[in-house]
Amino acid sequence: MKQTNLRLTELFHKYMENNMIELERAEFSDYIDDPVYSDEIQDLLGEAFRNQGNSESLSADARARVLAHILGTGYADAQPGALTRWKQVLAVAAAVAGITFSVWAYYANKTAGPLQGGSQYSNDVAPGKQGATLTLASGKMIRLGDTQNGELAKEKGVVISKSANGQLVYQIKADTDTKRPPSPVDESGVTNVLSTAKGETYLVNLPDKSKVWLNALSSITYSTTLNKNGERRVKLDGEAYFEVAKDKKHPFIVESNGQDVTVLGTHFNINSYKNESAVKTTLLEGSVRVRPSGASADGAEHAVILRPGQQATFTREKIKVSEADIEEAMAWKNGKFIFRDESLTSIMRKVSIWYDVEIVYTVDVNDLTYWGSLSRNANISAVLNYLSKTGNVSFEIQGRKVKVSAKKTTNNK
Repeated sequence: MKQTNLRLTELFHKYMENNMIELERAEFSDYIDDPVYSDEIQDLLGEAFRNQGNSESLSADARARVLAHILGTGYADAQPGALTRWKQVLAVAAAVAGITFSVWAYYANKTAGPLQGGSQYSNDVAPGKQGATLTLASGKMIRLGDTQNGELAKEKGVVISKSANGQLVYQIKADTDTKRPPSPVDESGVTNVLSTAKGETYLVNLPDKSKVWLNALSSITYSTTLNKNGERRVKLDGEAYFEVAKDKKHPFIVESNGQDVTVLGTHFNINSYKNESAVKTTLLEGSVRVRPSGASADGAEHAVILRPGQQATFTREKIKVSEADIEEAMAWKNGKFIFRDESLTSIMRKVSIWYDVEIVYTVDVNDLTYWGSLSRNANISAVLNYLSKTGNVSFEIQGRKVKVSAKKTTNNK
């Protein structure tokens, strides 16, 4: 992931030079929190010490003494195990650069909660929240955000309920008349649809114990008993993350915008929004087979097998396999926006879906790309602030519309 390393290096040097905007500090914090980047951060620290004339790495004891000096604590309080890893790293970095005052500012920013937008916007838009609509086989629609916890409905021996933490749960119950035990392969179920609007996300627990997280403006269609014709088949529109329960006898198949993904038990994400140029399937754990819908099950020439850390990009013409950026693919589920040299139009599509706003362009932005990491829990102004400070555009919030215009000043980054 060469590009990611370049961005981390850039942020590290900005921190050492005390030349970061607040959102870059939050982005840098995300890198430091992620153990994937531990080695790169240690290398950057080592380079910083060498540049300061110190060719030896700090021992744990020396690091604790540096922390005690910077954080204003006693030596015992500054033992490495007593502080979080990111705080240790930043404290040492600050000691090297002589930036003793910025560590606490960084810590305050990290722990203060969602970052809010600046004062240049006369109004603001709150982030999305947990919510969805369940459509039963009868056609009855239940707004899950508005209903109380507990049992919602019974259909064909399946009890549908809303848990205390707001999740949708399906349970196959025994037939009280025949005393027949619950059967996960009962194919007499009826069809349900769970859908999220713009600005909503939701988690459903299927009868086989599989879990599906729906992103905003997405839907999943499935049988209440899940199994049909020996398969656990669901249809996805939009984006979802799946944690599929293992069942070798009943493969789990996700149909999404012209492709089928077949698994036995695994964790993966599918982005199949219709306004995107391709369907992207990202595998985190296990193994999946990706093939065009309608291709024969044994048509190996049409299918690809993914291993963990890979991504399949499906278009009408072909399926391309590449190494995945897991952090970026999973950003939405982890409550983040992550941009890796991403176009402004692509970013604003995500903004539109999550904040339920319409994007209006008054300027050509095709050549604008961004790097960054932002919380999805912040108001829309926080995102727009970041984009305006690091690009050649400005934004105006007009109710549920965001107007994108050219900056009036010519002194742009």
